[in-house]
Amino acid sequence: MAQFSISDLKNKILSNPVSNKFKGYAEKKIFIPTFLDTKTEIYHKDYFLSQNIDINDIVSFNLNIIQHKDCSIRFALSRGFLAIYPNQSVSNPIEDMNDRLSSLIDNEFNQNDMLYIPFLELFIIAIYIRTWMWYGRGMEYSKFVYYNKRTRQLYGCSPSMEEVLPITLEDHQYAEDYTIEYVTNAFEKTIGYDEKYLTTNVLLIPITGMHEAIILNDNVIDGYKYN
Repeated sequence: MAQFSISDLKNKILSNPVSNKFKGYAEKKIFIPTFLDTKTEIYHKDYFLSQNIDINDIVSFNLNIIQHKDCSIRFALSRGFLAIYPNQSVSNPIEDMNDRLSSLIDNEFNQNDMLYIPFLELFIIAIYIRTWMWYGRGMEYSKFVYYNKRTRQLYGCSPSMEEVLPITLEDHQYAEDYTIEYVTNAFEKTIGYDEKYLTTNVLLIPITGMHEAIILNDNVIDGYKYN
């Protein structure tokens, strides 16, 4: 099995010739809404408890599907998880996040519902899930993808869909050079957006479809172009 480490891959990306802007954005903590009571709503909680894993450390990536309006791009759909880039100018980040999500999701949340992950790590997580699903699994496996907040381990469904296991890849399935190039390009395109769009909208970090983050706002709720 290939050994995959979010930290190792992140360090290798940042050790390449990238800009100071890239490095600065890489460490910004991004908010991921989970909307989960982790003690009762984890579908496979028996597995985590049997492995002596604290269920409070486990959250689910609830993946969403975006249908693109722009017919000039080759992807009709993108699937991924919602993310919110912090608006440093607001005094109450929770209220700000609620306002930005209200047009998409009719749900209130609080600090306990939020997962905080460095921006660059979201893209590393996304491509790893993407690769794992592409080898012998279909999109139905995206229904159950879990993340351990403490260990940063990813978990996904077994072929029976009845249990979860740590997400791993066979050696031939994981190409480090390609992964580094893919993540670097996707991240550079994303941080190339005008920051006013990042700080006032909700993002979709794609698992499939587009590579860079998708800006979700009233004008392009079904697409990735913000202008």
